Amino acid sequence: MDIIENAINLIKNGDNSAFEVIINSFQKPLFRYCYHMLGNISDAEDTLQEIFIKVYNNLSSYKSSTNFSAWVYTISYNHCVNFLSRKKLFLFLPLPEGLNKGNSNIGDSLTDMEYGKELNSALKILASKDRTILILRCVEEKSYDEISDIVKLKQSAVRKRYERAKKKLKAILENTTINGDSDYIGKINTVGKQ
Repeated sequence: MDIIENAINLIKNGDNSAFEVIINSFQKPLFRYCYHMLGNISDAEDTLQEIFIKVYNNLSSYKSSTNFSAWVYTISYNHCVNFLSRKKLFLFLPLPEGLNKGNSNIGDSLTDMEYGKELNSALKILASKDRTILILRCVEEKSYDEISDIVKLKQSAVRKRYERAKKKLKAILENTTINGDSDYIGKINTVGKQ
């Protein structure tokens, strides 16, 4: 039995401190995923906390026959999509300057995952499911099978959406230089081909 399955069993038997194992295992990759889905450090941090609460509260419904990582990412995907839907309702309301700024703990280590304003803006243009598939495949290096479980699509549909999303992203970025890298488009073409 692996560490995660052991922690789940301990939690189900009343040892709530074992949830720390799950947090430690998933905090960085889930933060990275939320950040790329939401495009904002503060929103990603808040959403990550809410996701961990949902994971904890729904742990009794987790079946060990399911891939735990896919189960957690499904919760994350649904939560991010719901967050984005709610946020769109309030886009017309102007926020006071500086309201979304704040200190971040996890966000301080963003330098290794931040691809620049142009790419983040381009990702926001994509549909949330397409953005999710790209992020899971390219950033989180998930297999098509895992992504299929997360987004509840057949594996063949995931592959097609991935290729279409990659083409859309390439078209959006076609004439853009990102962080001084004029061959960024060539790099997008090679990501996820393994």
